[in-house]
Amino acid sequence: MFSSGSREKAVAEYYKLQATEYHHKYYSKDSESDILIKPEAELLQSTFRGLDVLEIACGTGFWTGIAANSANSVLGTDVNPSMIAEAKTRLFHLPNVSFSVSDAYDLQNVPEGFTGAFAVLFWCHIPRQRIREFLTLLHRKLAPGAPVVFIDQLEDSDSQTHCTDLCGNRIAQRRACGEEFSIIKNVPDKEQLFEHLNHFAENIQYKVYSGGYWSVSCVTREHCSIL
Repeated sequence: MFSSGSREKAVAEYYKLQATEYHHKYYSKDSESDILIKPEAELLQSTFRGLDVLEIACGTGFWTGIAANSANSVLGTDVNPSMIAEAKTRLFHLPNVSFSVSDAYDLQNVPEGFTGAFAVLFWCHIPRQRIREFLTLLHRKLAPGAPVVFIDQLEDSDSQTHCTDLCGNRIAQRRACGEEFSIIKNVPDKEQLFEHLNHFAENIQYKVYSGGYWSVSCVTREHCSIL
């Protein structure tokens, strides 16, 4: 029923339809004040201070702006031009921020040599069968020893309704603009994350936060063993 890449396309289309309202829906003025003092935000700022950073799936640029507070530069990438347009509107005043419309699974037009990278709320959408492919590609864009951070959610409030596909991905039903979507919403445990990242990086650290998020940080190896 689902062809190769259909799950990723469903995720992209789901967020595309929410582009103009996504930021207001999830990052209201009050919640933004709360998020800015969270350990997750502090992790990004402390990790990427003075670095040239690549962000995957930047969305409307909320976390881009947080990282840019300390980074030398941030390139935010997203597959949706509508999300990039929203991010540019919000962060036009930051001279160290730029954007590129780019699929996380090919990263075309994204140069190499970044000294850091991160993604917030993206890992949950990666098909289990494409994690190594994604990490291999990301590794090619980074300098050896570059810190990498992934931040994502723990269980959804409706996780009891999720089903599992033949590849072991957890599938959630979502609505946007009156349309129904079946999207991947995986929640990896610490052991699964370490298994994937061990081929890609070292000094791996995993944390769970009281706000319902987890983070994993690591440093890229000189050579990626899954290339």
